[in-house]
Amino acid sequence: TVGHGVRMTNGSGLGLDPMELRHSRMILLWGTNTRLTNRHLWPTIEQARANGARLVVIDPIRTLTADAIEPARGDLFIQPLPGTEGAISPFWSPDSKSIAFFAAGKLRRIEIAGGPPMTLCDTSPGISGSWGRDGAIVFSPGPGTVLKRVPASGGKPVPLTTLDAARNEKSHRWPSFLPGGTHILFLVQ
Repeated sequence: TVGHGVRMTNGSGLGLDPMELRHSRMILLWGTNTRLTNRHLWPTIEQARANGARLVVIDPIRTLTADAIEPARGDLFIQPLPGTEGAISPFWSPDSKSIAFFAAGKLRRIEIAGGPPMTLCDTSPGISGSWGRDGAIVFSPGPGTVLKRVPASGGKPVPLTTLDAARNEKSHRWPSFLPGGTHILFLVQ
């Protein structure tokens, strides 16, 4: 019974048979330079690609594996932006030139063109957010909280909603600016 419980908790230790990759339609390689460090697997990946599979490589550095990307086939190389380590719940600016995200107890933003992330405010842990055309960010700081608003340039967040105890509301989450940018749709828990 103990062995069964351990297997149910941790899994059997068995993974996908690598030969099954040849039947894949998309192969995602995250943080691995497979062409260099897992050379016996690369021919199987090439067989899948010959059968039409797309290859997506996510890595902070351009590796030999990333060099195999062929955009004309629909392959992608995705390089995380420096300073976004540990980022969760990202959301775009209205002009798609910046991304806001939560990391290390902060709401931050980073320009896609480059540069270091900018801390907008403290918040923990941060669940979700939406960026309005007027330069305001509305976000849910965590479980059991109301929505808050902060300028996209940073500042002190201010409450935007109030929990209605008569309706037994526990939390406001997942804000989304509606077309026009003056109203917000959000989840009430």
